[in-house]
Amino acid sequence: ATLQNWISFVTDIMDNSNISNEVRNEVYTATFFPLFIMFSTFLTLNLFVGVTCWYFNAQKRDSENNLNSRTSALYQAAVKKMENVKLEKTIPPPKVKYIC
Repeated sequence: ATLQNWISFVTDIMDNSNISNEVRNEVYTATFFPLFIMFSTFLTLNLFVGVTCWYFNAQKRDSENNLNSRTSALYQAAVKKMENVKLEKTIPPPKVKYIC
């Protein structure tokens, strides 16, 4: 179902010959391949992407709900604690004077 070189396969299968080597172009075999491509490739791909996105959004929603309850409170407490802390040590100016 990679869709590579599928037109040559369709023409080879449509030009099937029987024992007397007469070429018969079968229309039913030509309609099989577009139907196969639509149902197998696109439908399966859309289902896979849809289910993956749905589970990803569900996990994201669950993680945001859990994050807002406990982790957010701990984060807010840590931010308040960091805001209240004052720096005590200052950086001294350099001792060597540079001449420009």
